[in-house]
Amino acid sequence: MKKSLLTILAIVIVALGMTSCATHSKLQNFAESTVILHSANFEYVKTVKEDASATYILGFCGGNPEQKAIDRLKETAALKPNQTLANYSFVKSNRIILGLVSIKTITVTADVIEFK
Repeated sequence: MKKSLLTILAIVIVALGMTSCATHSKLQNFAESTVILHSANFEYVKTVKEDASATYILGFCGGNPEQKAIDRLKETAALKPNQTLANYSFVKSNRIILGLVSIKTITVTADVIEFK
């Protein structure tokens, strides 16, 4: 009885160890572009700022706070024709609780500029 219980427990632990719901924290849909602002053909409109957090338990199941923050930033900016985001800034912080829970927060800031 004890041996079969230990075998089942070992199988469950191995199965859980081989699966995860973690995601990679790369900026997957962040389109990098270059805009040369050497002439006075643009005007600064405003600065927008958004943040997002994800909670990881033992490094699993947190999601992608970077992409969430960028998506929120684009919604907040409410870009009009001839406007774009420039000068992206990313600030990341990580808070660890009892070595088991990690809370990752990212703050994204960008300037809205309008071309004339």
